[in-house]
Parts: sequence; structure tokens; C-alpha cells
Amino acid sequence: MRKVKRTNTPDSLKVNGNTWTQELLSQVKDKGKFSKVTDSYKNKYNQQDVRSALEKMYKAKCCYCEYGIGTASYEHIEHLKPKADPRFHHLIYSWNNLHWCCQKCNMAKGNKWNDGNPIIDPAIEDPADFIEFDVITGEIVAKSGRGKTTIEHADLNRESLVKSRNRIKEQVMKLIVQTKLTPSPKDEIFYKDYIMEFANEEADYSSYIKQLINTYL
Repeated sequence: MRKVKRTNTPDSLKVNGNTWTQELLSQVKDKGKFSKVTDSYKNKYNQQDVRSALEKMYKAKCCYCEYGIGTASYEHIEHLKPKADPRFHHLIYSWNNLHWCCQKCNMAKGNKWNDGNPIIDPAIEDPADFIEFDVITGEIVAKSGRGKTTIEHADLNRESLVKSRNRIKEQVMKLIVQTKLTPSPKDEIFYKDYIMEFANEEADYSSYIKQLINTYL
């Protein structure tokens, strides 16, 4: 995870958000249960300007695992405070509650919520204050209760994800070794520039790579 800056509220939510919220709450009251309300009242946040803003905000990567989405995985609009939880129905169309997420992290998180140690909000907090990487294993380690919640709720140490992070780690570590061994100053600059491409905010797992660079380079 990495900290991002939230953009301005998309026009569709700015113009219609309050109305959509009131219509939804009215439907929940009439039907007696959120699950009985038709999707047309619950999914109006799925607008093109909302999707575009979230994709841009997160550089087309999942807000939790930092893997690029849209090609190998479906992108989801994620509600940090779960929309199915009755306490958060009023936040379904709140821009500050929406994030960009891959299918696997979104399915893992589901409707989980921890009042005592809520999941990290990368749009207002720096995840590095709550979690860090084990540069040996590629797993994410909690630095606090909220870090532990985030890891568990989004399943950030699932086997396939750790393996994927470590495949990129192997490439980066080879470049780091070459950087340190080369006698050529020009080659050293070349390798360092190449390494930094892996740490670019648009690259997969860039937070992990930055920690590797800080540790080994």
C-alpha cells in the first residue's frame, strides 16, 4: 500500500450523491433490509467519471496490494467502510469512502470491519506508519493493530501475492548486485536508473521495491 492524494469529487457524485443516498436510505427503510433493495439503488456510484478518477488516483493499481489491474484482473470500486454494513449505508455515495481495488483483495475484504482497529485509509494516512515488508520473505508485517487488520482483511500475504512480489524482487536484487559489482561509473548510473523504474509509483509493488532499495542499495 502507498499513500495517495484524493482528487476532487467527480461531478456525478457532486451533483447526485445526496439524492442517491436519500433514495437508497428510503428504499432500505421500505424494504426492511439492504439485501432486498434492487441494485439500481445501490450501485449508482459506478459512473465513468468515478472510475476514471479512482484509476488515476491509484495509478491503475489496487489500493491494497499495489498490483496493476484492468488486464489480468477486474477492477472494483471498493467501499472502505463496507456498503452492506447498516452503519455505513449513508456512505455508499461518499467520495471519501471509495477506492480502487483488485478483485481478489475486494473479495477477501468483503464486509469486514474492525471498529477498534479499522483498516488503513491510504488516501488520508501513510500505510508505512502501520505496515512494512519483510525484505527476506516478501510478506507484509504489521507495525500496529490497524496494520494487522489491513493485512488480514485484504489477505495481503496470500501465497500467490507473495510469490508475485518476490518474482519482481529477484529482478531488482540482480540489478542491485550488478550495480555494486560494476567497475564502470556509467554502468552504475545505468543500473540505478533501471532499478528506480521498478520503484516508480506506477509500477507494481512499488512500495516493496522502495524498501528493498533502501535496505540493500
